[in-house]
Amino acid sequence: MQNLGPSSTSFSAAIGVNSLGVIVGNYELSSAVFHAVIWTAPNQIQDLGVLGGTYSTATAINDSAQVVGYSTLQ
Repeated sequence: MQNLGPSSTSFSAAIGVNSLGVIVGNYELSSAVFHAVIWTAPNQIQDLGVLGGTYSTATAINDSAQVVGYSTLQ
């Protein structure tokens, strides 16, 4: 098990990983606001944002770093 930190929020989830060890999932930015993220290394988080709503999650990543997932619009 690897701590992906840092975490100043109460929730994050690692959902997918590629063969290079790059992890995707989501991260709680504030109460009920979640963004899709990529963990490229422990403590290195890239926020993928949302499409206008308050929730997104990344569900898979390939070895070319192409990410799939979903986002709310409102």
